[in-house]
Amino acid sequence: MKEKIAAKEPIEFHDCVGNTVNVPGLNPHYDYEWYPQKTPLLPVAAIFERSGAIYIREADALICVSADAFEPEAVAAVKGWYTSMNKACYSVGPLFIHDPQKRGTSPIQIENETDAVVKNFLDRIEGEFGENSMIYMSFGTIFWPDESDRVWAVIDGLIEKRQPFIFSHPSPFQQFSSEMKEKIRDSGIALELDWSPQELILTHPATGWFITHGGWNSIQEAFVHRVPLIFWPFHADQPYNAMRILALNAGFELIEVRNGPHGARIPFRYKEMPAFTADSAKAEIISLIDKLKGEEGSAVRKNFNAIANRVNKAWDEPDGESRKDVQALLEKYL
Repeated sequence: MKEKIAAKEPIEFHDCVGNTVNVPGLNPHYDYEWYPQKTPLLPVAAIFERSGAIYIREADALICVSADAFEPEAVAAVKGWYTSMNKACYSVGPLFIHDPQKRGTSPIQIENETDAVVKNFLDRIEGEFGENSMIYMSFGTIFWPDESDRVWAVIDGLIEKRQPFIFSHPSPFQQFSSEMKEKIRDSGIALELDWSPQELILTHPATGWFITHGGWNSIQEAFVHRVPLIFWPFHADQPYNAMRILALNAGFELIEVRNGPHGARIPFRYKEMPAFTADSAKAEIISLIDKLKGEEGSAVRKNFNAIANRVNKAWDEPDGESRKDVQALLEKYL
């Protein structure tokens, strides 16, 4: 009977009571900062968190798709923990679908009408505004914030600053109004798409920044093409990835877009409570655009490129950590 009752109880996240969390390689933060956005996917994420907490201990070994080049402190901590349980941890990332290459060194493949539209837009933006002038914005395939007013506010800010951008929004939860689509189209500097050829966009020299939810796949593609990141994380691995990049001073994060019972709470690194409104989100993106074009933006881009270079070389050397871990994995289990 107890098992039947327990099965009906909802699976929830760990308590978010405002405790300070210290993770190797990250700056201190509050526990609730792992959930900066309220989305319909939160219950599913809670199941993954609870399952992971159980099975990461029960597994015979752990295969991590990250790389020592990206997060050496965290990799060392996890490997040390697994060693204490007489188990192995293999860090085998990054997992790229092709060899890293410098942007613009190979022709961009046009495979359909959408590709052609995007390529023509990027070529025009590069001609009018120069290299690294365009911002690409995407929350991945699924994610979308519950409070869409922050999305529209950020778009308004980009248009007001005459900042070229492409916004890809394939999420089934998105609610894109015809009025907003017309505003983007009439701006002459922007493009919105239900789905976009992300690699084509990141490969193009016009693309200078990537507003992203911070999923690991998108980050790896950004590393390949050296496109620095502006984070808008939701949950899962995304807040961690944002915290890691920010700890390295290699990216930016939008804070005023946070929402929900956990997101709309003061961040650890803030002395005063953000407003967390559409107006403050618009003001934040306008201010950030100026930073991107100044010394701070240049420093962040330089730092991001340095990290990308290290990560992209993780498999190059015979004694590279990722290559050695894969060899050890194969020797033990095959």
